[in-house]
Amino acid sequence: MKTKLIILLLLLFLVGNFGCKKDKETTILLTVYANPTYSVQPSEKPGEFDVSSFMIVMENDSNVEQQLALDAIDGFIYERGFEYLLKVKKEGDNTRYLLIELVSKTKVNDEKSIVFLHVSSDTNLIGLDVSVHSNPPLVFVKEEGSDWWQLTSFKLEGFEYENGFDFLLKVHKTSIQMPVITGIPSYNIYSLIEIISKTPKTN
Repeated sequence: MKTKLIILLLLLFLVGNFGCKKDKETTILLTVYANPTYSVQPSEKPGEFDVSSFMIVMENDSNVEQQLALDAIDGFIYERGFEYLLKVKKEGDNTRYLLIELVSKTKVNDEKSIVFLHVSSDTNLIGLDVSVHSNPPLVFVKEEGSDWWQLTSFKLEGFEYENGFDFLLKVHKTSIQMPVITGIPSYNIYSLIEIISKTPKTN
């Protein structure tokens, strides 16, 4: 009887150790970099583009960066401008992770990518009579220091335009080189840092 008990305890010990070892093997450290990357594809609507955002990450035992969808780490919310070190578990086909612990979150200064952006629905800016009631609305945008207003179907990460107001925004700007076939040398993507001002449009 005593022998059987010893054997049972030994088996439980071995199973427990195997489980711990397996858990250590599947729990890894993952670095998530401060700036995302983007994929820009022509939209079904002429002159517009579909933009997809991805996190850039690297596992601690690898020197290869990879792109992940923004929702690919369960329990983790990505915020641009911060570099993260996460303890995670791989899930499924190794393209998804489960957050175990947020080890560190470090603010990364990237002043070169920060610009101020004016956003307006004032159709008198360049003498055009256009509708601003589409969804998303057609609005004018202009970078601080520029005299050029651009009419665009406005999309900006973290910001929802409210018709009838002019905005001054502090944003991150990312310029994407476009394929030659599009006829557009680059495509600018903006993500909101801060709303500096919001003023009613004057008629």
